Amino acid sequence: MEVTSKLYLCYGSEEYTKNQYVEKIKNKIIDPAYELMNLEKIEGKNISADKIIDSAETMPFMSDKRLMIVKNSGFFKSGKKDESAKIADYIDKIPATTCLVFMETEIDKRLGLYRKVNKNYKVVEFSPPSDRELVEWAKKELKKHKVIMKNPTVEYFIRVITNDMESIINEIKKLASYKDNGEITIDEIDNICTKSLDVRIFELVKALGNKDTKVALEIYSNLLEMKESPIGILSMMARQFRMILKVKYMRQLGHDNQSIVKRTGLRNFMVRECNNQAPNFTFAQLESAIKECLQADEDIKTGLMEPELAVELILIKYSS
Repeated sequence: MEVTSKLYLCYGSEEYTKNQYVEKIKNKIIDPAYELMNLEKIEGKNISADKIIDSAETMPFMSDKRLMIVKNSGFFKSGKKDESAKIADYIDKIPATTCLVFMETEIDKRLGLYRKVNKNYKVVEFSPPSDRELVEWAKKELKKHKVIMKNPTVEYFIRVITNDMESIINEIKKLASYKDNGEITIDEIDNICTKSLDVRIFELVKALGNKDTKVALEIYSNLLEMKESPIGILSMMARQFRMILKVKYMRQLGHDNQSIVKRTGLRNFMVRECNNQAPNFTFAQLESAIKECLQADEDIKTGLMEPELAVELILIKYSS
């Protein structure tokens, strides 16, 4: 890639591809021999515009350019109006010897700073890939690490691992370390890989729908052992019930799974799983479960209930 701008805004929730992109910028600009002198990273909520401006004015050492990487400054969201305005006033004055890269997770496109950067400089969005794109990408990574999986197993692997690419890479490395050769099975994925919290909550709610109290409490116990907070679990359960309710309602209106994916932004597997679980609950049960999750959350936060017990009571009630 060519580095054609003195200012880049890289934003979005997909950290792996964002980091890869910035790494390419670094490799184009920075001589590894002088990286210590010509690469500066600034990160955190307390970043000041003055600090960025002062650093941007620093001359490179034994090089034509220096690179500044600013992570999660918050200047592209509301709440730092004065700081954002300072950066907006300064960016046209960035020396030709400096390349400034902002790496942000969330931005507000209505802000003047964003509009100015988008008009005059380089803005790149990094969104999570679709399930299909993840499967194709994972196949290439599996091949690189000499991990053998059949196509249905790859699809299962992508479904149960949290959908950021860095986590997927880490899980592939774990599988490669576990098995030098031979085919990886679904059972081995279940035993070796860390499943996403979304998937574990799906399994928990599925146990409720199947009226399997034992499995529901086992999953809950495992989540607590993994240091997941009861309030966090409760929030995810409420979210899951809402998703099932939404999918159930949209299916009743005649929407197919693909239509629901497009309209809700949910991952394919989430819509399929919600569709599979929907017959286990009536509309009234789902609405009641959502209300009880919200009430339990309030009871916990006001000290009326112990967190672990509050969640356990809901699990017992809806799995009995």
